[in-house]
Amino acid sequence: MLQLHTRYPAAVLARVLEQAITLGCWSADGVEYLAHQTTLPAQGTASPPPSAVPAGFLPEVVIPLPDIARFNALLQGVGS
Repeated sequence: MLQLHTRYPAAVLARVLEQAITLGCWSADGVEYLAHQTTLPAQGTASPPPSAVPAGFLPEVVIPLPDIARFNALLQGVGS
């Protein structure tokens, strides 16, 4: 967050941090995105970054667990 001061004025960051708190955005990437959007010329409505979207609005992604037996087979072949 502190590194954002090297790219954006303090007034912009203060305004953006208030906006981020309102959105429930707690990541530095989300705050940087908001700061970037604030400094761009008006070009219509931009969508917020994923970190600024409240939970429940994004689909749940299920990632299957890896098959550890395959990894163990690779390890057995290395020592031979």
